Amino acid sequence: MNQHLYYIVKQLVSKNDIRIHEDELQLQLLSHPSYPSLHSVTGVLDHFSIPNAALRIPKTQEVLQQLPPYFMASMTAQKGQELVLVEKKSKGFKTTNDAKDKRFLTSEEFLVKWDGIVLAIEKDETISKPANSNSKLIRNAFFALLLLAGVTLFFSLPTLYTKIHFTLSSIGLALSILITQHELGFSTTNTHSFCTISEKASCDAVLESKGAKLFGFIKMSDLSFVVFTGFLSAWIFAAVSQISIISAITFFAWVAVPFVGYSVYYQYAVVKKWCPLCMGIVCILLCQFGFLFIGGTTVSPILFTTPAIAITLGSFLIITVIWGLLKPILLKKKALDKLEIEHHSFKRNFSLFNTLHREGEALSDTLTIPGEVILGNPHAPVSLILITSPFCFYCKEAHRDIESILHQGKNNVRVTLRFMVDTDDKSSHMYKVISEVTHIYNTRGQAATIEVLKTLYAENSDIVQWIEQQNIHYNPGYDYVMQQQMEWCKDNGINFTPALYLYNRPFPKEYSKKDLLYFIDDFIEQRSPNVTTSVDNRVAS
Repeated sequence: MNQHLYYIVKQLVSKNDIRIHEDELQLQLLSHPSYPSLHSVTGVLDHFSIPNAALRIPKTQEVLQQLPPYFMASMTAQKGQELVLVEKKSKGFKTTNDAKDKRFLTSEEFLVKWDGIVLAIEKDETISKPANSNSKLIRNAFFALLLLAGVTLFFSLPTLYTKIHFTLSSIGLALSILITQHELGFSTTNTHSFCTISEKASCDAVLESKGAKLFGFIKMSDLSFVVFTGFLSAWIFAAVSQISIISAITFFAWVAVPFVGYSVYYQYAVVKKWCPLCMGIVCILLCQFGFLFIGGTTVSPILFTTPAIAITLGSFLIITVIWGLLKPILLKKKALDKLEIEHHSFKRNFSLFNTLHREGEALSDTLTIPGEVILGNPHAPVSLILITSPFCFYCKEAHRDIESILHQGKNNVRVTLRFMVDTDDKSSHMYKVISEVTHIYNTRGQAATIEVLKTLYAENSDIVQWIEQQNIHYNPGYDYVMQQQMEWCKDNGINFTPALYLYNRPFPKEYSKKDLLYFIDDFIEQRSPNVTTSVDNRVAS
């Protein structure tokens, strides 16, 4: 799948010094129903609560000067309109389509290619750091320790050839990892650009050909990974045991020559495409062989020693077993990642959601009750009713979901809270809590009510203690609100909490409450056909 839009969105976010979970960004963008449109980008930025604005603005020099240092723009290309990342420079603009396609345009050239559509973002200090920041730190520390261990081992090796072979094996392993990542679909945009560096270059054409499998079942990429990892492991065991393995290493340097010839011939004569990563492996093997003649290592008859054979073959065997167990896990992860994207894309299909929503039985009474708690914008186009209780365990999660919907839905969502309270039992905790919540809402406003609800619906909330700390306000007007809500619940056959209704129909049980965020724009557009929720949903990358 072409992921260049993901690349420029990630760059836009990074250039604005906003840190988000990259895997989540990729998942949300690739699974968006309108990917790869501008609408998919604004939708994903809204998902992360990143302030953004997609606008069509006048194409003038004065307007250009007012744009931020980094923004996305819709530009004319050979294949039509495309979204690019734009960086303002002192003498023009630098445009980036992907890691490979970067161009510099003067202001005049930019105005000619630009169609007037821009997407700009700004940093929101309330956005928290991604949850995986600690894991990145741990991963970086691990690689630093691994590098330190490698450098230490390098200086402990006895001869020039052993040091050269160890270094070349390390580079070969790095290339083998890149090849494996590319095959498994985990490669970066930089790797993809390197693999398609010219018209004659194509890693995919080579790696997916029949010749990429030795004897029809051993993948050359697996073989290179095992060989170079085996070499490094052998050097480690040799350094620890103080046993020379040079004879076995020399033998494998000779054995590699026919495979090198086969790879070069197959790419040149059969596939007629070159794999830059594979050719990197070829160069490493040739260098390891060539240094036999200039590194002071004997090349006439190779004298094997039992310890050398045991260490080298043992290393290859261990790595083969480990890789045989690890690769199926990676393949499974690749399949699961693809399935997750397809699942999210399917789930975010508005037509499906709307069909399920319309199948629900409509409320028989759409009563409006003056004085009841309404959160969000009272005149919002998207209307929800939540029947809830602070004493209900499952309502706590529902309330957190509603908080998220209100926060990310901005002014487009209204949530009416209704409670089932017996007003005849004024000594009950439920009556006291709802009476006080209603009082706070009608006297101190929505913000104060939200803070109280956060306390009441917290995981470790002690509602009885909260009641004891309050001066409960009793008011016949509040009783009337609660009576009306109770009657409304009875009339509509609602006898459990939490229950969520969207436009007076049950929220589809196949979806989680937070999934509503995917469809807010669709509902607004559906109910106000003349309102456009994005600059141009048809602008594709």
